[in-house]
Order: sequence, then C-alpha cells, then structure tokens
Amino acid sequence: MQFLVIRQLERFSKFKTFFWGQVLSIFVFSAYAFFTSKFSLVILQVVLGVAWSCLYVGALLIVLRGGKEKGTAGGIFQSTLNLCNAIGPIIGGLIA
Repeated sequence: MQFLVIRQLERFSKFKTFFWGQVLSIFVFSAYAFFTSKFSLVILQVVLGVAWSCLYVGALLIVLRGGKEKGTAGGIFQSTLNLCNAIGPIIGGLIA
C-alpha cells in the first residue's frame, strides 16, 4: 500500500501531509482496541500503511526542505528510524 501512496503525497503540503499522518495513526491505534473482525483489522492495516506513508514523506520533506546540510539531515533522519526499529522491539519484549 505504501508504494502506491508515497508517490501521490508529494503534491500536497508537507506540513498537512505530516499532520494527517499523525491523525490517521492516532485513529488506527485507537481503533485496534475496538475492532475485532479479521476484515476490519485488514482495513485498519491499510489505513496504517497510508498513515505511515504520510508521516514518512511529510517528515522527510520537512527535514530536507532547505539548507546545504540536506545530506546530514537525511542521514540523521534515517539513522533515527533505524535506531527506533532496533530499540522498539527490545522495549516491547521487556514490557511483555
């Protein structure tokens, strides 16, 4: 789903894209508590893919919007995502 949505987001405002990604993420993670059928969970996963696409594209465009340090900003952004991907499961495992 993300590969379809990401290409379409560049024409919208980066701040609105990021904002709607946050709103959709809040909706999806709140909805997980209430939806129990398999079909509704699949739909939520699709909406989560759209939300992640909005967040990723919006944040990346905001970080890379100006200045001559675009490479450094992009590297720090990607490093932060990778660090979260490594630490998140560890914290989740400790909590569970």
